[in-house]
Amino acid sequence: MRFGIQWRTLRSMFDILMKSKHRVRTGFGDSDRVFTPPTRIPFQGCGQGNGAGPPIWVAISFILLGMMISKGFGFDFLMSISWAPVLANCFCFVDDTDVCQAAPSPDQSGESIVPEVAKALKWWSNGVRLTGGAI
Repeated sequence: MRFGIQWRTLRSMFDILMKSKHRVRTGFGDSDRVFTPPTRIPFQGCGQGNGAGPPIWVAISFILLGMMISKGFGFDFLMSISWAPVLANCFCFVDDTDVCQAAPSPDQSGESIVPEVAKALKWWSNGVRLTGGAI
């Protein structure tokens, strides 16, 4: 499979997560109420607090960022001191991502790129949905 992960390993982890009974844990203790999927469709994702969560998000975001780059979203600029070129299309931190888009010319208004920003947002949200997430 992609990234060298064995199918059996993934299946094992997600089977357990899908069949688990979930509780909310706080500093006051565990909730009495148990959460299970409301339908036959299981909960999605790897679960908050799962140690595998950060590397799973890196793998998923790697695919999503590649998709955004392949569609031409983002912006490029030159570093002010080294003049090294930089291409950016998103800033990601933990499970939060800001999609960035800039006009190709400084003479363009912010309003003129609104359709391109909307298109980038649609691609990002569809990509997140296809990977099992939601915005």
